[in-house]
Amino acid sequence: MRAALSIVSLLVVLALVGLLAKKQLATLRPAAPVPAPAASVPHPAPAQGTRPEVLQQYQQSLEQALQTPRPQPADEP
Repeated sequence: MRAALSIVSLLVVLALVGLLAKKQLATLRPAAPVPAPAASVPHPAPAQGTRPEVLQQYQQSLEQALQTPRPQPADEP
């Protein structure tokens, strides 16, 4: 009797976990498939000369951020 009750309760728990997993996986799937971009539409070419300027600005901002000291927490007595 005890073994049968253990098996039944194990099957009930397994069914609940399966239902919850199915629900979670259903929420991860997108509602509608994302359409693929059309092959006939060409991508606009980046403007000449802007890429190096943006890259240089990014590098300068990064270097400045790395040089800025982080605030130290105050020591409490």
